Amino acid sequence: MMCIEYVADKATRAPLPEAANISRRIAQRCEAKGLLVRPLGSLDIMSPPLIFTRAQSDFLVDTLREAIIEVGDELGREGYLS
Repeated sequence: MMCIEYVADKATRAPLPEAANISRRIAQRCEAKGLLVRPLGSLDIMSPPLIFTRAQSDFLVDTLREAIIEVGDELGREGYLS
């Protein structure tokens, strides 16, 4: 199992407001791109298979990165991130 935690400030680890709904937004973007992640609070949880190829790993990382960037930009425009 792997997990990504989202915070408003890396230094203080201050959380984003619940209204930002960051983990659900990222999970929805990932699903649209073919990657399933489970949102839970400010976390996105991934459960890859025990046999995990390099290509699958690259797909997971690349897809998650794209979704995080897209949602981060969106949250910035909405005023949640500076």
